[in-house]
Amino acid sequence: MSFCKKVFFILSFLVLGAHSNSSAQTFSIQQYTTEDGLTGSTAYNIVQDKNQMLWIATDGGVCKFDGLDFHPLKDENLQGEVIKIFYDSKDRLWMIDLALQVSYLDLESANIRRFERLLPNYPIINIFEDLNQNYWFLHRTSISV
Repeated sequence: MSFCKKVFFILSFLVLGAHSNSSAQTFSIQQYTTEDGLTGSTAYNIVQDKNQMLWIATDGGVCKFDGLDFHPLKDENLQGEVIKIFYDSKDRLWMIDLALQVSYLDLESANIRRFERLLPNYPIINIFEDLNQNYWFLHRTSISV
């Protein structure tokens, strides 16, 4: 086979292959709003627990999404907007509200508890857990364990 025939064959294969794959998949996006049961119109954070449930922090609080329905989390310890959520290895959902108050939900018992700060003058703005299950609390100007 001559060089030109080889190039023509390769180019034809690439063009036909690209054409057949160009319409193979289409994607759809589902948009959820407060009309669907979401607790607020602004989502700040989303985490997934060990049971594959999604927990969404919004300007109206926290809700759980099971893939079909939203279930709002209601408790007197949660005050309005929840700006951060964190799921830990002990099956707890930590929540930080707009006033930087920290609470956690024990998913096994379904109890929400207020977390008393170790350093009350340093509000917690984020929480992390390391591989040794130590909690790291991020403050505006420092970190505590």
